[in-house]
Amino acid sequence: MKKTVPERKSMIDKDHASLSLVQQCILLSISRSSLYYRKMGLRSLLPGPHTSKPSQENPVYPYLLRGLEISHPNQVWATDITYIPMKNGFMYLMAIIDLYSRYVVHWSVSNSMEVEWVVI
Repeated sequence: MKKTVPERKSMIDKDHASLSLVQQCILLSISRSSLYYRKMGLRSLLPGPHTSKPSQENPVYPYLLRGLEISHPNQVWATDITYIPMKNGFMYLMAIIDLYSRYVVHWSVSNSMEVEWVVI
């Protein structure tokens, strides 16, 4: 009977005299990165409450694609920027996606929100 991943991970000896961690992971068929993974609660990554609530002073724009049949590639592209919390600040990820094919047309990562970063 094949052992589960947690069972195989428990067999790792970080102080083994002749087998490195890489070699042990290969022999046990487990990902080396899983040795370093620490489970974190989602709450610890997210900012405070109500970050998605619209502000009273900001206008709410209509959804202009409502009722439009997206029937072929390159008909409609969408873009979004999200932030990735890091130990010291944030990294920002910008992506442009073809809505029909879900193909990522362009993406970029930056450590600042400068205008030149998102203009291609």
